[in-house]
Amino acid sequence: MLCAGRVKVTASSSNGRLFLLRVAGPGDILGLAALHEQTAHRVTAETLSPCTIKSIPRADYIRVMKTNPDVSLITALAIAREYQSAFLSARRLALHTSAAGKLASTLLDWARTDHGSHCPTPANLPISFHMQLNQEELGSMAGLSRETVSRLLTRFRREGLVDQSDDRMTLNNPGRLEARYR
Repeated sequence: MLCAGRVKVTASSSNGRLFLLRVAGPGDILGLAALHEQTAHRVTAETLSPCTIKSIPRADYIRVMKTNPDVSLITALAIAREYQSAFLSARRLALHTSAAGKLASTLLDWARTDHGSHCPTPANLPISFHMQLNQEELGSMAGLSRETVSRLLTRFRREGLVDQSDDRMTLNNPGRLEARYR
């Protein structure tokens, strides 16, 4: 269980190419699939910032789940969040035919799901969030090269759709970004 910090969760191909699945934060439980299936981990976790992690042996966790409905509920919610993250990644890669659409969708998903906008907000209000990923990692999440991400972010800035200052990213009009690059 991740108590503090951020962790980058990646999967790799047989040729060593990395795909960024998600960025986990405080409260996220890592390795649930491996815990329940008793298999080797299919993904790798790498810290993005100093982290506090609590490790619980499998047998103890299963015992606590059987006797504590709250832990079982938390586990079910964590699995649902992992499923939602995987679904968003698959949808983004499969349904967006343009590179701009993939990047726009990645930024919108990142802003709305993972970073402070859990409640629906009006589509024309800016969403600002901490972007801990570099362009290569953002590209990995969107299925794009670093060069393509750089070119598209320049275009998005020129069109007034995004602003970026240091590690802050602002989607100036998320509805317009989504409509323009569906």
